[in-house]
Formats: sequence, C-alpha cells, structure tokens
Amino acid sequence: MPNDSDLPLLGICAPRVDGAIQSESREIFENRVRLTVEALGLEKMEMAHYKAAIERIPAVVDKLAASGAQAIAINGTSLTFSFGRKFDDGLIAQITGRTGLPVTTMANSLVRGLKVLKAKRVAVATAYTEDVTNLLCKFLDEHDIQAERPEFMGITAMDMSGVTRQQLVDLSEQAMKNRKVDALVIACGGLRTRDLTVEMEAGFGVPVVSSAPAAVWGALRLVGVNDPVPDAGQLFQLPA
Repeated sequence: MPNDSDLPLLGICAPRVDGAIQSESREIFENRVRLTVEALGLEKMEMAHYKAAIERIPAVVDKLAASGAQAIAINGTSLTFSFGRKFDDGLIAQITGRTGLPVTTMANSLVRGLKVLKAKRVAVATAYTEDVTNLLCKFLDEHDIQAERPEFMGITAMDMSGVTRQQLVDLSEQAMKNRKVDALVIACGGLRTRDLTVEMEAGFGVPVVSSAPAAVWGALRLVGVNDPVPDAGQLFQLPA
C-alpha cells in the first residue's frame, strides 16, 4: 500500500453547506486518493438554489487548484444536469480552462458510466421532485440514453439520512417493474446505494449505476486510479 503522501490529490466541490462527502464515497476513496474539499453551499434541490451554488463554483475551484489538486470533481448530480448537456459540457470546459486540470461533474460521470456499460435504455429512480426528475430524463436523452417512465421520492432537502434501505429497494423495484432496459439509474448523490448494488444487479439482471459511486468512479479515473472495487457493482469491475 502506498504512503498517503504518494497518493494523487483529488479536489472535490461538495454541494452541501457543510462540505460533507457521502460516507460510501469516502470508503472507496480511502487508500486510493487524498482529498481536498470545498463546499458549494447548496441548501435545497431546487432551481434557484442550484443557480446560487453554480455562481460559487469558480471561487471554489480556484481554492482547490491552489491547494494542489491534480483533478477536480464537481459533485451534485442535479446541480448541473438540471441545466442540460450543453451547460454541463460547457462548465467542464470552463473549469478545465480556468485551472488547467482534468474535470468531471457527477452528472457527467453518471453518463460516462452508462456509456461504458453500453446502456441505451434505462429505468430511473430518483430522490428528486417530479420536475427535477424530468430534467434528468431530458439530460439523458441529450446523451442518446432513453429513460423509461421514472419513479421519484419528491425530496428537496439535502439530508438523505431519513431514506431507508427498504424505501430504496421499493423505489427501484417500481422503476424496474415491467421495464425492458439495459441498466437501472439511481440518481441523487446523497443516497447510499453501494450495499444494494450487487444485490440489485443480481436480482434485476442489469447493471445499477447510481450517483455517488459513479461520481467516485469518474473522479478516480481522472487521476489514473483504475483498480477494481469489490462489492461496488459492475461499473467498478470494468478494465481501465
């Protein structure tokens, strides 16, 4: 195992006001990268709050670059997909130009994961409201990925600690019911899904790609970390 100082330094734009990173994300990052984190101050999963957080991104990435980050991941799936593919692509290009570093967003990593898994038709389960969920489906369509009629929880708060394992199972089963798809998408970086992924993949017979693990997968690849992660699903077993 390499010394901690030998690990790549990954910069994270964390959406929450407290700058917290999902615990399952930290579990995968551990012993693979070092992290430097700055908060974007997103208070709710609503358009007005997304816009306010987006305005803070340039200052936040400047801090991450100054701290020595070797790549930058902008977390918060709905933070960028809500404004469409052109915006998401443009933000990545803008921050790459600003910092000279490789950049991804959580939404971008989610799509990249679906692409490498060759998923063209997907079932969708989200924590979001119907309006935000529809924006995700539009974003996927802009990437030539067809979303079947989605299921959603209607949550606007950033805290997902009240969402139970059974609620996620029930939501996912409803999303997959009578669907012939290539993958299941579980969207919202605040949802804990790692411990369900392998079980769901076996039960549904398709890959499961969810926000937090997909974001970690995409971020790790920016700094050349490609080792398989056990019990994290098919996405983490793919070759570099």
